[in-house]
Amino acid sequence: MVLYVTSQECMGRPGGRVVAALRPENGSDGASHGLWCFVCCQRRPSLTLASCPTLPRQGPQVQNGPSQEEMDLQRRQLQELQRQKEIERERQERERQEKERQERERQECERQERERLERETLERQERERLEREAQAEREQMEREQQERAEREMMEREKEERERQEKEQQEQLDRDQQDWERGRRISNAGECCLHTHKYVSTQEGVRRLT
Repeated sequence: MVLYVTSQECMGRPGGRVVAALRPENGSDGASHGLWCFVCCQRRPSLTLASCPTLPRQGPQVQNGPSQEEMDLQRRQLQELQRQKEIERERQERERQEKERQERERQECERQERERLERETLERQERERLEREAQAEREQMEREQQERAEREMMEREKEERERQEKEQQEQLDRDQQDWERGRRISNAGECCLHTHKYVSTQEGVRRLT
């Protein structure tokens, strides 16, 4: 059996076709057991298939190995496979970058949200502190105003009591003076009446005598 193998490395060279022949090994017991060996020879002008000692006879020739078209197809398939792998790698890289971008955006949003909450908390606490201080100041002012009003009212009440007591005392003094004056007048009148009666009695006595 004769096999013709086309090799890419031998293309374009004279005698680039390689002839492969299978035959029983000479002087070997393997011939009786169906063992075969592989013998290669390169065709040269001085060497022909007819003169090749390894070929007892020329049998039907069979084309073995890929043809140029098959090799081109395999090369294109390999290139396409590599291109698909590169596309898949790029897709995975884009997905990884997109996930990282989304994760960074999420973390940034969370950070901004935390800062906003902290800022609002601080602002609220500051407002509450100012409101408490203002409320305490208002309450202090109200207490001071109330105490001042109470003091003023107590002073007015005291002055009013003192005025009333003074008026009452003055009225009592006037009444006492009026009573004493009336008593003196009454006493003086009674004294004059007794004196007049006595004088009249003496005069009557004198007349009778």
